[in-house]
Amino acid sequence: MSAPEIQKLLHELNVHQIELEMQNEALRKSQAETAESQYKYSDLYDFAPVGYFTFDRKGHIIEANVTGASLLGAEKRSLAKQPFQRFIVFRHLGIFQSHLQKAHETRSKQTCKLKLTGKDGTPFDALIDTITVYNAEGEFDHYRSSVTDITEITRAEALSVSEIKYRGLYESTRDGMVMTDTEGHILESNRAYLDMLGYTEEEIRSLTSRQMTPAKWHDIQEKYN
Repeated sequence: MSAPEIQKLLHELNVHQIELEMQNEALRKSQAETAESQYKYSDLYDFAPVGYFTFDRKGHIIEANVTGASLLGAEKRSLAKQPFQRFIVFRHLGIFQSHLQKAHETRSKQTCKLKLTGKDGTPFDALIDTITVYNAEGEFDHYRSSVTDITEITRAEALSVSEIKYRGLYESTRDGMVMTDTEGHILESNRAYLDMLGYTEEEIRSLTSRQMTPAKWHDIQEKYN
């Protein structure tokens, strides 16, 4: 080869080397971005505020996130292939099976409430949302479910119902009822008590039981005599 040909070949090799280095840098950058993206996804998936589960057709656990495993009081890796039914309170087993079947048949998201057993076998109320995932041929592949601990919400609802029932009885009784603090300040009274004594709700809240004037009692006696 002549000197000019050798010079040309060296130039082409240098250009090719630069191109390879640029491609290699782009590949490293792409790999770093992919790794960061996977880390973010893993972090978001595992430590989401709700439990995530993947079930097979029978309801066996294929995968669970850290939150879901924590709800069941188990290690994430120990849940693989475990039947989710073992964590369901016995009387609710039928609800779960019906829930999965309906998600499969309707091909739409289904929701149900279950009693699950968590750490130390302690039961808790859970809300389950499930969708069915199908493959490219339209055949069943797996279920994806979210599990949320709603124990506190259930307790609040129960207290609210009890309060409504109590309030209904409290206001509908014909007997006068009053609640006071240790110093005799009137905190609450029902309508029968107000009607019996002749006070308005605003008036009675500003008094103590000792401040009921004889004149007021006289007016009441006159009213009922």
